[in-house]
Amino acid sequence: MSLDANPERYEHLRRLAVALVRQESQCTLTATGLVHELFLKSSKRPTGASSTNPGTSVDELFPYASRMMRQILIDRARRRVVRIKSERQATERAGKQLSRVRKDRASLMLVELDDAIDLLAEGMPENAELVRLHLYEGISIEAAAEKLGISRATAFRKWDFSRTWLASKLNHSSTAK
Repeated sequence: MSLDANPERYEHLRRLAVALVRQESQCTLTATGLVHELFLKSSKRPTGASSTNPGTSVDELFPYASRMMRQILIDRARRRVVRIKSERQATERAGKQLSRVRKDRASLMLVELDDAIDLLAEGMPENAELVRLHLYEGISIEAAAEKLGISRATAFRKWDFSRTWLASKLNHSSTAK
């Protein structure tokens, strides 16, 4: 990704990060920290190494950067869930009861949501992309429809179906535990 020291691009990335961090109620990372992690993550990748790397156009850069920042937040939540589970196992072995606050539950729910969207993408990739655009990038359903090249009505039908499908998957996974 061609992230440079351009102040306008940096400020736009920071605004995207503010929106993403605001969506995560238990995020301990600041928007600036998220942008800096994005810069670090993108600098570790060799240029041209991945077909998912965008070109230099702004139209390709910001959606890609938004997805990468969201992935950073998801990765942090996954690490938190693993840490929580290992702490819980250690505590249970010691015979103590561990009570966690909503923060742990929110991290687990974020990971479960991401996994459910991946499962939706296996059967209905366009629905999953619509969900990602709306939830992860903060794009309205109308704008997502335009970006995907589908009608507004179709987008709303896909959104209603996907939302219901995801809710049923998330409810099923929570009752299975």
